[in-house]
Amino acid sequence: MYGKKIIDITVDDMQRVIDDAVSTYYPAKDMKTILSHCFVTAIQRDFVQYNKTEYLDLPPLEKGEIERFTDEEMDLFWSDYEKNEFTGYILIMCYAGIRYGELANIPLENIYEDYMIGGIKTEAGKNREIPIADAIKDIVKRFAEKNNRKLLEMNEDKFYASYWETIDRLGIRHLPPQTCRHTYFSMMTAAGVQIGIITKTGGHADYRTTLKNYVKLSLQEKVDAVNKMRSSKKSNSGSPKE
Repeated sequence: MYGKKIIDITVDDMQRVIDDAVSTYYPAKDMKTILSHCFVTAIQRDFVQYNKTEYLDLPPLEKGEIERFTDEEMDLFWSDYEKNEFTGYILIMCYAGIRYGELANIPLENIYEDYMIGGIKTEAGKNREIPIADAIKDIVKRFAEKNNRKLLEMNEDKFYASYWETIDRLGIRHLPPQTCRHTYFSMMTAAGVQIGIITKTGGHADYRTTLKNYVKLSLQEKVDAVNKMRSSKKSNSGSPKE
């Protein structure tokens, strides 16, 4: 990669540099951010046409318990969207289960009434049908009518800056955008949607990935779930016959 012009640098070149230098998430994320800045500058000067760093893979983030946005935090997002348009993107990510990279790469011609075509990373995730929930149809329509080419026309740096500004302003826990995806899987699971459908719409090849790494249910949701089971015990209003 060293000594090459930026137009000749490939995703594989950058991936090798990151993989050889670090093995954990946050240092790799810092390297990706620096490379992204270089490509943004190159795009502004017409040296390259797009930001290749969007396709870089980072090591998994080692974390403990899965986090999701609570119902109260989701209510804050909904209330804020009435005054702040950007919050609509957070809601789309939560209700469609998509990452920033997916959101930023869905062209307007891939948006239909009930679904979108998009996705990145694995074969199961690429170019998949992403259902548009009724809850966010008006939001998706708003951005589709406003923008010229894509659902999200905002570079990564500006997106993250706007995301963290929204989080801080609303007093929501300092959770990263990936939490939107965890929230999607958790809400779908809590709603009783079949795990195969959740896995497919979320772009996973294996349901175990969905359950292990993305689903977080509250105690009340677990209680509500077990209470949906029908009892086989027959009620008997009278006393047993002699």
